[in-house]
Amino acid sequence: MPRKALEEIGDKFLIQHVVERVRQIRGVDDVVLAVPNGEVPSLCYCSHVVGPDVPENDVLSRFAHVAELYPKHTTIMRITGDTPLLQPELGDRLLDLYFSVHDCDYAWINTHSGGWPDGLDIEVFSRRMLYQANQCAIRPDDREHVTSYMRRHGRTVELPLDMAYALWPKCSVDDMEDLQRVRSLYAQSV
Repeated sequence: MPRKALEEIGDKFLIQHVVERVRQIRGVDDVVLAVPNGEVPSLCYCSHVVGPDVPENDVLSRFAHVAELYPKHTTIMRITGDTPLLQPELGDRLLDLYFSVHDCDYAWINTHSGGWPDGLDIEVFSRRMLYQANQCAIRPDDREHVTSYMRRHGRTVELPLDMAYALWPKCSVDDMEDLQRVRSLYAQSV
């Protein structure tokens, strides 16, 4: 769904909902939109919008290039731009878990097989692990999906499923059907 981040939910763009929720996560200093070069939107509801000159499907390289612009940050949180119902308290809990595990490289909310609904996914990783993945990952799916290499090669930890979220419907937006569902869920929550 091209340019889905600019679809409206309520009175805001989808990406604005994401950014506002990310800003509520305790410990988040900068919110950066890392978008394909040439797709930097004219609106900015975050600290920065960056479009490094890397191949569009090499999202891992995009993340590594953006990380170079923020050298003081040793921890990076990845949240996709299609999750407007993201729950900030889950970001708080994931960061706490990440920092509680000695030498943790990667922490995540597993929406693939961990029972969490799609759209609540959050990932946290070290700058060092990001650079290692960018240098070593050669599989196309690792380059496109950013963290699959980290899950296979890093010291990882997964946030256990919170049963309060187990029955939530899909909350991410991949197509028009998803957008309509999320609009409906959003309207019910306000």
